[in-house]
Amino acid sequence: MFMYMLQEADNIVLPAQCTMVYYPYAVSEWSVEYKPLPFMKKRKEKMRVVSNLFHKETTLFEWPMEKMKTLSVENQGIFLPEQYEEAERQDQSADLLRNLYLHKRKVWSNPVIKCLNTYSLYATYAVFQEDNKGKQRYQIIEMASGHKADLLHHKRIYDYLKSREVII
Repeated sequence: MFMYMLQEADNIVLPAQCTMVYYPYAVSEWSVEYKPLPFMKKRKEKMRVVSNLFHKETTLFEWPMEKMKTLSVENQGIFLPEQYEEAERQDQSADLLRNLYLHKRKVWSNPVIKCLNTYSLYATYAVFQEDNKGKQRYQIIEMASGHKADLLHHKRIYDYLKSREVII
């Protein structure tokens, strides 16, 4: 299985002391065959679905492949644990696509859905301490967008990093 990571933004400056955290996703490519109206020929489309493996969520995926790069084995940091079993994730992805075609697109026939490929995707975050009004607080910055937030706003990540003794 291939492993990718989101491409990092160019304008991010990190402090010298930071820990890299890799947030796990699984992207799956699907073939969907359906009949749009009674007298029309069947159509076939490819769709991509992403599953958040840490929070157990699934949605459509439209991020271009050009904005992803291969994750090398030399990358050091903390990989968040995967909570989503593959069978459950595949079922949720197929249900998501089936509901999309039946209820949103209102196709005539029941869609035939088949998984073509699955690969791992990691969003890279940097965790570091920063002085905020005289208090040291942990911050998290998303490397793909540069979005920065207080780590306490991401309770599950905070709790996991605390249990691993990455943060105090």
